[in-house]
This record gives sequence, C-alpha cells and structure tokens, in this order.
Amino acid sequence: MKRFIEGFLAVCILAACVSLFAQTAPARKTPPTPARETPAVKETPKTAGKTIEGFNKTKWGDSLNSVKNNVLGKITYTDEKKIITSRDGDIEYIYGFFARETAPAADTGDTTAAEIEPRLYYVAVRFPYLAMDEVNRRIQDQYGPFTGETLKDNQGARIWDSEKTAVVMWVDRYEKKPYSRKITYVGKELAKDVNKYQEEVFSRAEIEILKRLKP
Repeated sequence: MKRFIEGFLAVCILAACVSLFAQTAPARKTPPTPARETPAVKETPKTAGKTIEGFNKTKWGDSLNSVKNNVLGKITYTDEKKIITSRDGDIEYIYGFFARETAPAADTGDTTAAEIEPRLYYVAVRFPYLAMDEVNRRIQDQYGPFTGETLKDNQGARIWDSEKTAVVMWVDRYEKKPYSRKITYVGKELAKDVNKYQEEVFSRAEIEILKRLKP
C-alpha cells in the first residue's frame, strides 16, 4: 500500500454505485441526520475486492467523442481537450481527459508534434452531503472494504485501490460529524502519462490529505 501511495502521489470512481446516488440522494443543501455509526473495519485488503476498469459505460482511455455519448445526466459544459461536465438533478459529473503528444515523423521533416485525441483518465462525482457511513456502505457494497484512509477529527479521505483504478471518498466535518459530498475515480495507468497530474485532479487541500494516507 505504501508503494501505491508513493506512486499515486508521484504520478499522480462504478455505474452501480453512482446509480444509487442518482436514485436516492436527497435534494438538500444541508447535511442530513447521520445514520448510526457502523463498527470500524480493523483489517482491510491490499486491493479492492472488485476490478474497476472505468466509470459507468466508459473505460479509461476512451476518446472524448465516445465519452460524450455515454455520460451520466445532461452535458452542461465541454472543453474539447480537457473536460466534460454533466448534471443529473443534484449530482454533477466531471469527466477529465488528456491528450498525449507524439514525436514528429523523422522522414517527413515536420518538426511539429502530433496530438492524439484526448483520452479519459478521471471522473469526479459531486452530490449533496450524505453521512459518511452511508456513502462508505454504498461503495463497500460494490468494491469491498476500503484499502487505506486518513481520517482525523472526522475529515480526510478513504481509498479503494484496485489494479487499474483508485477510488477516493472525500470526508468533511460538519457539526463534529463526518459527511461526504465528493468521490474521485482515477485511471492509474493513464494518470502516469499526465503532466501535473495531481494539480489537475486534486485541490491543494486534497493533496495534503492524500499525503497523510496510511495503509
């Protein structure tokens, strides 16, 4: 786990789970009364219990044009090189892309690098505040127990690490209770090719939280 975290920070979320949010997340702006706390998980596996290869009907590495036809909700914004934003009620989806440049062909004399069509490598899901235990349960039902966490004073993050994907549930403290309103899914292999990966996917505060992540 330590090796993954180091790599995750250095180079540096699926349909069923998110569909549950789309069907059941309440349209409210203030946190609901949290569910009863569940017993803490004392032991966690090194990897998530289910292989995660993408998000909903999309897979990591899909082109921007193909992802357009498979986003959840209605598209509200598109940057033809970097991002697609869509919304379904109170739930917002952010699909992130990158375009890798290839070296010019030596036999043509062209010195201009060619740019390949942008490819999907992360998705962020934002939704109205829900009790952390409820969000954790929904993710755990899909992927098994979390594989790492950094929670202090009811804020921080939990992570589900699989071979191809890292899923991060972000936790905020409200009235001394833990809530969540954001999940980030990252394609690990593609993320290695992205310059300034951390700054594009995570905020500065989120990066600091990940640095404290313990196996």
